[in-house]
Amino acid sequence: MLDAARALLKQRVPVFSEDPDALVNLFRLELVDSQLFHDPFAGAKFAQYFFQAHERRGQPVNAERAHYLVEESQLFIEASHACYARMRTAAVSAGVR
Repeated sequence: MLDAARALLKQRVPVFSEDPDALVNLFRLELVDSQLFHDPFAGAKFAQYFFQAHERRGQPVNAERAHYLVEESQLFIEASHACYARMRTAAVSAGVR
């Protein structure tokens, strides 16, 4: 999830800290608070998976939690692809490459 967030941020902010805490905060500011990452139907639901995974990093994970993390990661990455597509469409419409 961190890599997907990093890739999206590079579209908006060319240079930023690679520190995970700073990256999560910048993701929230640039993509979630601005509603760019929001899914048309689910809103910020998929971003919450990312924030929760970051908050719980380092905690023990059982088989059930691992299963949920994998599913939530897949949904977050799919939402990242959709966000990227929306960003590219907006850029093309605005004449930006």
